[in-house]
Amino acid sequence: MNPGSAAIDTINQLKTLLSNAYWRTNSVLDWSISPFNMEKSLTGYVGLKNLGCTCYMNSLIQQLFMIGNFREGILNLDDISLFKNDFNDNLLYQFQLILAGLKFSHKQYIDPRRLCISFKGPDGNPINVLEQMDADEFFNEFFDRLETILKV
Repeated sequence: MNPGSAAIDTINQLKTLLSNAYWRTNSVLDWSISPFNMEKSLTGYVGLKNLGCTCYMNSLIQQLFMIGNFREGILNLDDISLFKNDFNDNLLYQFQLILAGLKFSHKQYIDPRRLCISFKGPDGNPINVLEQMDADEFFNEFFDRLETILKV
């Protein structure tokens, strides 16, 4: 392979990464890098980004994360039959990613956007992050969906 083709391959890989970066918005804050502000807390815990009105969801996920047996049980699920549809649209897989991020990340927070997209309402649409939801109602719906997935 000549040096020119290696550079072209690298550029094409970077273009793919940048074009698939769902986290990018027009906000200047999404483009700036501040290592000090992005570090994990001294407490050792990682937070969840509030996407608007998602504090009810974030607080529930953080509480579930703190239940060690539950967290490890979800993280250890690897039966591929549980992931029938696209990983990006699979609630269980996205929940696993959030729990893994809370456990292993060195970032200040995890972005739960993909979990919101995979959690569909009765109308088939993802969670509206700008609409407040009752925490108890979300808890019941979330566990109903997880139970349906895990019954397979």
